[in-house]
Amino acid sequence: MQDYVCLMRKLLEFNNKIIFPVEAVILKAPEIIKKEMKKFTLKPIIDTMKTLREPGGCPWDRSQNHMTLRTYFLQEVYEVIDAIEENDILNLKEELGDVLLQVVFHARIAEENGEFSMQDVVDGITNKMVKRHPFIFEKMSKEDLFAVIKNWEKRKRKEKNRKYLLSGIPKCLPSLLLACIIQKKVSSVGIYDLTAFREDEKPLWRNATQREVQTGNRMGEESAGAYLFELARVMQEKGIDPELSLYSFCVNLMRRFSEFEDGIRGCGSFDALSQERLEELWREFNAKV
Repeated sequence: MQDYVCLMRKLLEFNNKIIFPVEAVILKAPEIIKKEMKKFTLKPIIDTMKTLREPGGCPWDRSQNHMTLRTYFLQEVYEVIDAIEENDILNLKEELGDVLLQVVFHARIAEENGEFSMQDVVDGITNKMVKRHPFIFEKMSKEDLFAVIKNWEKRKRKEKNRKYLLSGIPKCLPSLLLACIIQKKVSSVGIYDLTAFREDEKPLWRNATQREVQTGNRMGEESAGAYLFELARVMQEKGIDPELSLYSFCVNLMRRFSEFEDGIRGCGSFDALSQERLEELWREFNAKV
């Protein structure tokens, strides 16, 4: 083994003096394997999709548009999640490729329409990530770093030129995911109690939830999942569709919170109000609705 270590050192020294062809030397006792290294590029899949969409290409691919591809995109994303849940790394690689294909597919359609290209997609997300992480790509003080983290949602809203905090959330999301995103965004400004239950009803819901959801580990996920599963069963027995009921509540809440934002503009922005004052104004608003 010492011989291989010495050989590696010699190779590194040699590599610093000359320029190798595009190849890597990988040590794997008792032999040295030379493996071709390919430079990363999206060109092969971009060219493949271009060929499929051109005259003489695949009739099915040529007939697709943004709307018809929605279901396939959603399905591929769920298959990625499933591979992650199963810890199936080989399948994860394949499923990520399927998701990438969907991205390239939509970009190709947009390019044919003269709207944007795959390069625009890559450049756009790269620039966005750099702008949203000034504490990584710029020199910042510790105080500035804390300010960036605290005002994360505010920065995103300003970047997108959105009037309301909840603007931009897709209403087509599954209702439970929609509820989680709403809660996360609203809590970022200091409002945590979004439900409009009567005060005497709140302890019942809170106690039941706290009892069932005690930890954030896998066991906690299982118990919380069982709680949600049982709640869905009870709701269906009462003739209530769990998905539609939560969706309706979320959409209505988004509308009401936008109205709430309009109503407090005279009092100042979220930043100008304390958490206590914000929650007080929210309770007052709900009492009127």
